[in-house]
Formats: sequence, C-alpha cells, structure tokens
Amino acid sequence: MSCAIPPTRSTTPFRRRAPAALLAFALVCASVLAIAGCAGIVRAAPGSAPNGFSVVGNTIEDPGGHRWYARGVDRPSLEWFCRGLTVTGNGTPIPASDFTTMATTWHANTVRLALNQDFWLSAAGATVASSEHCPDYMSTVHTAVTQAEAA
Repeated sequence: MSCAIPPTRSTTPFRRRAPAALLAFALVCASVLAIAGCAGIVRAAPGSAPNGFSVVGNTIEDPGGHRWYARGVDRPSLEWFCRGLTVTGNGTPIPASDFTTMATTWHANTVRLALNQDFWLSAAGATVASSEHCPDYMSTVHTAVTQAEAA
C-alpha cells in the first residue's frame, strides 16, 4: 500500500522554469519601454543625460568631464503638510532661502523632496480622504523644485 502524497508544488525543476519566467519578465519590460517611448520621454545617448552629465564606468561626470559626487540633503515637510513648512514650522511655504543655505553653506548639490501621494492625487482630481485634499500641491512642488534648481 502506497501512502505517497501528491506534490503540491510544480515538479519541474527551477532551472527549467527560469528561462520562461525571464522571457515573460523581458516581454513586460519591453512593453513598458515601448509605451514609455510613445509618451514623449527624452531619449539620450547611452551613458549620457540630456543636461550633459554622463556615466563613465562607475562614475558620473559633469558636462566638463569632471567627476561629479552627489552631496545630498533632505528638505522635509511636503510629505506631511500640504504647502510645506518653514524650518521653524511657523509658516508656509518652504522659503527659497532654505535651498540657498543648503547650496552655499552646506555645499549640497542634490536635494530630496519627499512627496505625499494622496496630496498629489487630489491635485490631479482623484478622490482622497478630506484630510488629504490639497488642490494646489502640484504647484507647491513645482515652486520648491524651481527654487532648489535656482540655488
């Protein structure tokens, strides 16, 4: 009498299934890239960016061919407050002087602005919780990005 339990998982070895999974993944990636290509994404030559930066080996080079190192800071508040907050938390929106200080005093060349997806979606017209409604959020983010770039 046999008491063998039927297998509940595939008996095909992983190495035989992997090529099919990789092929499916490659097809999905190709589809996404094809759709992105139709969406007006700026294309750059391999290893370069439209602004003149390029990747050489494992380094990033500026338009002058010098190694570029990211020295980043985080400017919080857009992820929890619709219009952003000053450093003291007393006012809104994020002042341009914050970005100037980051660039000149701290020598930062990269700024992270964390965002709130519900604020963003509400500005795009999506229905979100009333506490997350922020119709001017995209404009606020655009202003912060413009100020950071100007610093």
